[in-house]
Amino acid sequence: MGVETTDVRNRPANLAGRCDRVKRLWWLTGPALALVAMLGIWLGPYVLSVYHTEAGGRALDAALVPVFPDRLAPEQVRDAKALEAGIAHLHEASRRDPRNVQALRLLARAYLSQGNPQAALAVLQQALTVRPENPLLHLELGDVYDALGQSWLCAFTATWCRLTWTRWTA
Repeated sequence: MGVETTDVRNRPANLAGRCDRVKRLWWLTGPALALVAMLGIWLGPYVLSVYHTEAGGRALDAALVPVFPDRLAPEQVRDAKALEAGIAHLHEASRRDPRNVQALRLLARAYLSQGNPQAALAVLQQALTVRPENPLLHLELGDVYDALGQSWLCAFTATWCRLTWTRWTA
């Protein structure tokens, strides 16, 4: 009549075969999943720091307009809300990766544009402990010293920056 019956004796063998396939699949994919999870945990802070640095930089670009064509800072604030958002992103970036010199430099630029050169100086000094020979940091430091009224330090920093830049490009 076309009614199929299953043999009860074959069921445990089929079930055991399926279990073997699942075990083999687990032994192949389990270590790969564990590796991906470990990489995510290890790289997570750096990836988030890069994201917040980029978001903060875009917000600063939208918020600030250069005042002097030959200087990096200070800049005129065009959009205060965008500036605050950029500062928040840059704080988060530097919190997740304290060695993120780009985030620290942009944060100092934002502080200087807000008229807070003391905070900018502290942030740049933190960045200089990570990368002491970075000429861009020293150029920003010269702008901070100029804003603080310490023109002799500004001139010294500018001279050091020119000498270092010549050495790097030679």
